[in-house]
Parts: sequence; structure tokens; C-alpha cells
Amino acid sequence: MNRQNESLGSRHQHSRRRFRSSRPSPQKIRTKGKKPKFWLWWGLVTLVLFAGFVLYFLNKFTAFHPSADVKELVHPSETSGKLHTVSSERTKVDVVEYAHARMCSESSDLVAPSKLLVIPDIHGDIVNLKKALHLGGVMDKVTEEWIGEDTFVIQTGDVFDRGPHTAQILRFFRRLQTEAVAASGCIVLLMGNHELMNIAGDFRYASAKETAAFGGLEGRKEALELNSFLGDSLRNLRIAVTITQGATKSVFAHAGLLPNMLESMGGTVESVNEYFRARLQSAKLSAVRGIIRKSPPMLEEGPLWNRFYAGPETDRMCETVEKSLELISADRMIIGHTVQSSGKPRFKCSNRLIMADTGLSRYYGGNVAILLMENAADSDTDQERGLRIKVLELSS
Repeated sequence: MNRQNESLGSRHQHSRRRFRSSRPSPQKIRTKGKKPKFWLWWGLVTLVLFAGFVLYFLNKFTAFHPSADVKELVHPSETSGKLHTVSSERTKVDVVEYAHARMCSESSDLVAPSKLLVIPDIHGDIVNLKKALHLGGVMDKVTEEWIGEDTFVIQTGDVFDRGPHTAQILRFFRRLQTEAVAASGCIVLLMGNHELMNIAGDFRYASAKETAAFGGLEGRKEALELNSFLGDSLRNLRIAVTITQGATKSVFAHAGLLPNMLESMGGTVESVNEYFRARLQSAKLSAVRGIIRKSPPMLEEGPLWNRFYAGPETDRMCETVEKSLELISADRMIIGHTVQSSGKPRFKCSNRLIMADTGLSRYYGGNVAILLMENAADSDTDQERGLRIKVLELSS
């Protein structure tokens, strides 16, 4: 009996030893667990590097072609979007129209005879831009031609980035500007921080489709380079303008004018524009970033970048607005740059400051809400000066 128990016990111990030997040791388990992770990471790194090389060579050597809009903006034809041709046989009407065109495209101080439409930041969305222009009564919905007569349109900057239609928008504005000027109207495009970023070669916020329309990264750089029609036009965009309507004057700038920055650039709207123009109009793409770093008005506190007016209304904010308006003899400041969460323009400091960026682009909410400013003796806004300011909204 004892022998039988001993035999059973030895068999049981042998079985347990055999079972233990069949299981891998914890060290082996840990070793086996490391190998798949190493191969997985090695494979991922290889895949990323391969994808990077493919994208580089595609952009460098394959058939990315600029769109027709980009080609027209880089090398415009003689007839497309050209405002006026100087001629020795100019009629009296031609001379007047030419003078109006020069004023519209170059002046820092304009006079709007009747209506003024304010279009906020567009950010690559031509669909909502056209909706806004139709809403404002200056563009026919079907033919997309100018019907605004002598209405002035001012766009607060940031046509570029986010959306894919930048080149289409710029070419569209060139054509519409020609029609507007012929009818004694005017379209003014201001520089925004995204225009400045693009002529500095900073494409962080560009959409892939937008860059593809330029013919890839190299095509985009070429289109925005010095001595390209588009590149030169962007370098000469105005930073701010004043527009007089009757007895009242409004100043427009992308992010707003702060008194200290305004004074550092000469204290007038014209001197602000000249400050930027003098530094940018002859600068190559590769040189613009260095110029920006050395020019405080082109940085965070300048008229393209600052967010001082973005926060809640305060006494300090209103005092700052008053000082800026006093320096340039204006009655109100109208700016873009900061999207209003309500999707509507916001009036601050007794209507002396108007935040016009409603997030019109679909890439910022798609709120088609714009300002219409018109002379009116019975106005309920700025009644003593006879100006009515309306908010036009696209009904959903």
C-alpha cells in the first residue's frame, strides 16, 4: 500500500514538474512581449519616412499644375481684370474714371457717396462671400455681375487660408472691382495677418486644396514671390483706410489701431500704410520673416495681430479707442480679426468700436452677417451725423 502511494506521489510530482517545464518563464514572457513592439515601432517609423519621401517627390516633380485662377493672378492677361489702360487719347469720362480707380485702389482716405458695405474675414470661402455680396445688394445672384452702382465695399482682410478658394476669390474681386469702378463704386481689400503670413512663406493655416490650386508648395511660393503680380499686389495692400460718409468718418483696420503703435508709425492712416509698404514692397519671400521680427508694428501689438479690442468692454478699452480716433480724426473704428461668438457684429463703447468678424467663412461657423452703412437724415444710429448702420443677416 505504501509502495503504491509512493508510486502515485512520484508520478504526481513528475507530472507537476513536466507541467511547469511546459510553461514559459516570466522572463521569456516579457522577452516575447518586447519583440512585437519593437517591430511595430520600426514599421511605423519606416512607413512615415516613406510617406514623407513620396509627398516630397510628388510635390517636387509630378504634374501639380496651378489652377486657371492662379495663372491669371501671377501673369494676368491684358484684358482680364485690368482696371484701366493709360491712353494719350483719353476722353474726359476716361480721365474721371481713371482718377476714381486710382483713388479706390491706392488712397488711404476715401469718400463714399452713399452706401458702404462691410465684408468681414473670408478665409477661403467664395460661396459665402457671394451670398454676402448678394445680401448687400451689390452682386446679381444669377450673373454675378456688379449691380451696386456707387456703393463702396470694404473687406477687412484675411482672404487667405482655412478654405480652398483663395485664388478664386482674388480673381473674382479683380473682375468685380473693374465693374464697380465703371459704375462709380469701389471695392477695398485690406491686409490681414494671414496675407502677411503668406508673403512671409508661412503656410501653417493653408488647406491642402488651397495649396494644390497653387500647383503645390513650390507653386504657392512662386505665386507669392516678389515680381509676381499677386505677390506685388499683396505687398501693397493697405493696412487701414478712413472712409467719409457725409459728416461722419470711419476708420477700418484688420485688428484695430492702438495709440502707441499708431504714433510709432507717424500718427496717421497714410503713415501706417507707408510704414508697411516701405518695408514689404521690395522684399523677397525669404526676407519678409526677418523684416517682421525687426518691426514691432508687424508683431502681436500691431494693426494686423493685436487682440486688445477682443475682450469684454472696459473703461480702459473705450479710452484707448477714443485716443486712437482722436489721433486720426475719426468717429468710429471697425475691425475684423476676432470672430464674434454670437455670429453678429458687436457694438462697443457707445458704437465707437464695431467688431465686424461674424465668422462668415464656413470654416469659422458660416455666419453670413454683414454691416450696411448709409446716409440717412432720420437715422436712429449716430442721428446727429445722419448715418444709419444696419446688420444684414442671411435667413437660414
